[in-house]
Formats: sequence, C-alpha cells, structure tokens
Amino acid sequence: LPLLLYANRRDLRLVDAAHGRANATVVIGGLEDAAAVDYVYAQGLIYWSDVSEESIKRTLFNGSAPGGVQTTVVSNLASPDGLACDWMGNKLYWTDSETNRIEVAELDGTIWTSREPSLWIR
Repeated sequence: LPLLLYANRRDLRLVDAAHGRANATVVIGGLEDAAAVDYVYAQGLIYWSDVSEESIKRTLFNGSAPGGVQTTVVSNLASPDGLACDWMGNKLYWTDSETNRIEVAELDGTIWTSREPSLWIR
C-alpha cells in the first residue's frame, strides 16, 4: 500500500497514493507553517520544518495513530524550507533559503554544522 506523507503548511497529512487526496488523514494538525517533511521508518519518527517557528521538530508515529508529543530538534533557524533524513548515516539535512546554506545535524539535533554550498543554482 503506497502512502504519501506531506506538509500543507497547517498540518501534516498521510494519503493512500492509490486513492488520492480525498482520503487524506491529518497526522499532526495546528502547525504554524510546516514546509518540509520526512519520515524515518526504522525509528517511527516524523520530522518537519516550520518556517514561522524557525525550527525543525519531530514526533513518534506508529503508522496509524496521530503523533503525540512534538519535540523541537533544532531551533533558531532563519527559514528552514527543505528537509531530508539520512536514516543510514543518522543525519538530518536541511536547507535555509534566508542564509543560503545547507545545514546538517545528528537526527537528535546534536553536532549541528553548516555548509555553504560552492554552487547554488538559481
């Protein structure tokens, strides 16, 4: 069963890709400005960036029940609008359009470093 997890600014939704948006389930609601989302299957964790709150958060997700406690993983960001989880390397990558940087941390938010890309395609 192919599932798609997506952010639409105000909430994170899960949809059965075979049947379309009509059956979308709100996984986490009441968000400020969720821009990007990723899921680490092995740990059952959903990560998302929130541009208005200038942070990256996560919550536990078991595949059917909505997420519970939301934990801020990284804060004090300018405009985190892209996100990718490297589950094999245990890394969290995000882009910040305001600082023009690619940043990386451990999945728990520790050891945060910033990379200034040598080439930006505009």
